[in-house]
Amino acid sequence: MASFHRAILVAMLAAATVPAAAGAADKPIALRWPRDLGPAIAALPRLVARPGDHAAAAINHALAADDTDARNAAADCRARGKQHRDFSRSVQVTMRGPRYFSVTATRSWYCGGAYPDWSTAAFVYDLASGAAVDWQKLLPASLVDGTTDYTTPGDGIASAALTKLYIPAATDDADCRNVLTTWQGGLGFLLWPDAAADGIALAANNLPHVVKACGPPVTIGTAQLRGLGVDAALLDAIDAAHANGWYQQPPAKH
Repeated sequence: MASFHRAILVAMLAAATVPAAAGAADKPIALRWPRDLGPAIAALPRLVARPGDHAAAAINHALAADDTDARNAAADCRARGKQHRDFSRSVQVTMRGPRYFSVTATRSWYCGGAYPDWSTAAFVYDLASGAAVDWQKLLPASLVDGTTDYTTPGDGIASAALTKLYIPAATDDADCRNVLTTWQGGLGFLLWPDAAADGIALAANNLPHVVKACGPPVTIGTAQLRGLGVDAALLDAIDAAHANGWYQQPPAKH
């Protein structure tokens, strides 16, 4: 009889833990915001994690490394600039769970050159492993022709299929459409989950300054992406983040 009661108790405890675990998985990622790195230079957020959460620790380490790089870039700008010493960075959290965390950082600078410039980097991580996502694994082979190296941070996806989706949505300017259509070597795309718009954002990030404005971010919706064979688990997660508002969390005031 005692063993029977113990079995009942174990079953009850197991049943009680299932909703708690499921509920934890359904919660958004909590963030903390370090102080700005300097005037108009936003720091990247950090994940609030329990002790022993190695995935979150790996993500925070990568975010801290880019903060150091941005701080050094700002110092270099001040050292090189004579008439102009302007450097800034804005940050946008585009998804904070489930399954994935995504944040973009846009640097703008005018450091004594002929003109100001800017670049955007996307930091997209798998919350289970702490690793940066591999878009070549999340996209079907039909959407990936290869990768391109940028002069700005990161590698991009080269894709004729994505280019066909991107150009009509990116601009209605005839000159820009001509640039995007005939760009030597093809466009390279920076990608990130855009939970606010319920899709994946593409930005033509291998364009030089003179035509960079022709390649703004464009979001392709999850419904269309499902039909193209994009990873279903990723799209489910983006849909959930969109439905629950799990994207931008404003920095706390210091």
